[in-house]
Amino acid sequence: QQQQPQRRALPPFSASFLELTFSKGTRLQSVSLCFKQTVCVRDMASEHVHEHAVQSAATLPFIVTTHENQWAQAEGMLFERRLFGTSLQVSWPRFANAFHELYLKATRQEHLL
Repeated sequence: QQQQPQRRALPPFSASFLELTFSKGTRLQSVSLCFKQTVCVRDMASEHVHEHAVQSAATLPFIVTTHENQWAQAEGMLFERRLFGTSLQVSWPRFANAFHELYLKATRQEHLL
């Protein structure tokens, strides 16, 4: 009976972009990002190198502004999109909770538990 090679669990890999900047705004249009990269993996047993294309999940929509006076309009557009999506109406409790979250974020406050 042939013994199967033992596979090690690979640690999760991550990438951080702590100072990601954009040279142009998105003209108050929401966009999402996904990151793509080709990685080479060497099979240690056979020494073959395999290329794999990896892609991240898309980010939540965001708007790149070029001046701080665009913040309110951009945040309002994102708020509306997150809250309503394709619906024409939402319940009052859902609206109140979403607005409360936005207010806390905009005023840099923490939730009180």
